[in-house]
Amino acid sequence: MIRNTRRRLAGRCATYGPAAAGRAGDTALYATLNAMLSLLHDSHTHALIAAQAGEAARRRGRAPGHMTRIDGGGW
Repeated sequence: MIRNTRRRLAGRCATYGPAAAGRAGDTALYATLNAMLSLLHDSHTHALIAAQAGEAARRRGRAPGHMTRIDGGGW
């Protein structure tokens, strides 16, 4: 499934790349990025503008961009 998704994403770059490049403003750009990321069908994968990321991190009590490894391994 991951390989198929990667192929679809690669094929969609021709669509999403120019669309993202042509967007004026963060809101429109991130809407396009999230449309592309939605192809992954992963509710935890999304792009946030800086203000949204900061607010989400504050709600969780973490620094923006914080990542948690869930398999128990170290970085």
